[in-house]
Amino acid sequence: MNILITNDDGIYAYGIIELARELSNIANIYVVAPDSQRSATGHAITLHSPIMVKEEYIDENIKAYSISGTPADCVKIGIEGLFKDINIDLVLSGINNGSNLGTDVIYSGTVSAALEGFILNKPSIAISYNDLNVKKEVYREASKYIVHLINNIKDNNYSVINRADKLSIRHNDYKRNIRIERKFGTDYTIENIVKRIKGIYIPENNYYRNSYKKDDNDIYYSNQNNLEEKKDNILGNS
Repeated sequence: MNILITNDDGIYAYGIIELARELSNIANIYVVAPDSQRSATGHAITLHSPIMVKEEYIDENIKAYSISGTPADCVKIGIEGLFKDINIDLVLSGINNGSNLGTDVIYSGTVSAALEGFILNKPSIAISYNDLNVKKEVYREASKYIVHLINNIKDNNYSVINRADKLSIRHNDYKRNIRIERKFGTDYTIENIVKRIKGIYIPENNYYRNSYKKDDNDIYYSNQNNLEEKKDNILGNS
């Protein structure tokens, strides 16, 4: 599996370094990231100035470059330029320093990089951490969960649907509900994180975000249709 990783915090950010290193244990990792902080650049691309490219070192088995462009530039240059002879299977953007919620996604370079991957017909995921000034040890533990998620996509009967009008990750039984907690508390071990993630359910149509709070730390996602039925299913299975 070939994974392209980018971000908007820059090539030297802990989030992207720890993510790339952890994922290199299960996949071929290629990194193209901005040479400096590019948060809140949205989906901007570089048109009127040259983009400088520099080879970087993250780890022995990771091919990495920094560029002077935006996160969206990184994905486009990675797929259509630097790694054009490699079939990229998945684009990951992150792990971002700070959450991307609500209208944040309009401005987020992290989210826009994933959208650029989708535009280029690659399954793409944006990853953000709901905290600021996160220590690298915390990013390392969070990255282990991403490894867990990618292994599920690869090995546990997940299929990736990637069409011009739709991108979803589906489980074969298509009945898994999603329950993602906003915070993992002070115990950042991978066991604690995985224990708190109950499964993934991304509806095929009419994706809509709704919050059903069981307590102050919980948030639930469901479909716009049949909300009450979905609510009962989610809360009943949590």
